Amino acid sequence: MKAFPKKTARPGKSELWFAALLAAAAVAVVLYVRLRLLNMPFERDEGEFAYSGQLILKGFPPYLHAYTMKLPGMAYLNALFFTCFGATVSAVHLGLLISNLISALLLFVIGKRLFGTTSAALSSGLFLLMTASQHMLGTFAHATHYVLLFVLAAYALILSEDENPSQYRSLVTGLLFGTAFLVKQHAILFFAAALVMLLLGRRKIRDSVGIGFIMLFGFAIPYLLTMMVLLKQGTFSSFWFWTVRYASVYATGLTPKLGWLNFKSQMADIVSSMGISWLLAAAGLILLLIKPDRKNLSVLLPLLLCSFLAICPGFHFRPHYFILVTPVIALLAGAACKGSFPRAARGVVLAIVAAAAIFQLWNEQWFLFKATPQEYLKKAYQTTKPFVEAYDVAQYIKSVTSENQRILVLGSEPQIYFYADRISASAHIYMYPLMEEQPFAVQMQEQMLQQISAARPAYLILVDDLSSWLAVSEKGMTFREKLGSLAAGSYELDGVAAVSRKNESFSVFGERSRQFVPNTSSRILVYKLRKGAQG
Repeated sequence: MKAFPKKTARPGKSELWFAALLAAAAVAVVLYVRLRLLNMPFERDEGEFAYSGQLILKGFPPYLHAYTMKLPGMAYLNALFFTCFGATVSAVHLGLLISNLISALLLFVIGKRLFGTTSAALSSGLFLLMTASQHMLGTFAHATHYVLLFVLAAYALILSEDENPSQYRSLVTGLLFGTAFLVKQHAILFFAAALVMLLLGRRKIRDSVGIGFIMLFGFAIPYLLTMMVLLKQGTFSSFWFWTVRYASVYATGLTPKLGWLNFKSQMADIVSSMGISWLLAAAGLILLLIKPDRKNLSVLLPLLLCSFLAICPGFHFRPHYFILVTPVIALLAGAACKGSFPRAARGVVLAIVAAAAIFQLWNEQWFLFKATPQEYLKKAYQTTKPFVEAYDVAQYIKSVTSENQRILVLGSEPQIYFYADRISASAHIYMYPLMEEQPFAVQMQEQMLQQISAARPAYLILVDDLSSWLAVSEKGMTFREKLGSLAAGSYELDGVAAVSRKNESFSVFGERSRQFVPNTSSRILVYKLRKGAQG
């Protein structure tokens, strides 16, 4: 891409120092928060990725003992973190911290090439704070963080000041986008934004098309290699079923009306904490449109559109999906400070940036600075989901089983498998697909029952919590009752962990658990196979 023109209006040293201090303060806050929460227990997505990474290190290929509609990028990343830092909760969160800081640095590189050093520093600082927000579940190691890592690396390459990028660099750019796609399928929209940017930003269409084809080739390589590896490992059919056939059904599961309600609900939370940052981004966009800069608009308009589309598949609008829009929001906010108007006005804008950062930190102070890791986890999801209690259950299971014994979680808490370091008796580690009104549900239910019968798990862990099932179909409810009768037949109660009405945790294991079964809306019941029931 052609070199970006130098800006005629340069910010003063005081403005540059202000931007540097804000960025440094954001780094300090993020370091403090993420290190403080390093040992925070896993939620479900983190548990899935950790368990899948653990299986890879045991020599098992993806989609053998853990079915998921997600591509295996996060499983491989977690396996890498465990290799580097040990197979612990803190290893996953340390990997997130490193990824987040690198992403901020890459955003600074991109912002500097678009708007200069001052705006780039401000953008990076706001980006770090937004991606740590509780309203986006930013302290949890979701795949969206790592999508940004590879996407921003790709943009940093493609936005080079070299007018004629080499074929090698174009290929590497495509490989980075392809790796982001392996992490989460939503990344394909960022690749599309980059292709549009090429067509809009270059003078010669022929050059743009040539670079685009090289990038497309690079983009396809990680996915094709993954299919070849899984074909050799014998899990390609499961991979294709879950990531293509079932994923396409899941992506069309909600109506636009329900999606709109989800979107409004999530945006209300985000605006309550980060509204000033988003207003700055809107101002930056308006300024770019008033005084058009073809190069900058060719980058930011496709990125803005595709970032929004990336949070839309299925109309689910999960809080962590919104992490995908933080780079473009941060860049547009930085555009409002690029220094194309009088110094006094720039000072007001810088004051607004500071206000945006302070307002978010003040709004989320309890989460960021006061809550213990356990308190944070409970409050962040605003329910009695038994995430904290799952750890105690898993530690008990680990103490009473051997490594070659199988266990089964009846629910959607794959983190239990990771904590216990035990393999599931069924590859269905989530109950949601089996509960949904979708064409593959009965097939999945029958498959799970066959796997349970063949494995004969030593322990069943029944998660008696609505959020772990979300049954929405009559057949799903019937199947859940069938699983419950399985536990009552050949198994006996051996443990209880629950969340009280006051949101306090307690657990009892062994014979004592049979004398006390709490009547709460969120509990985990542990069952062990009766003696002589192995058959």
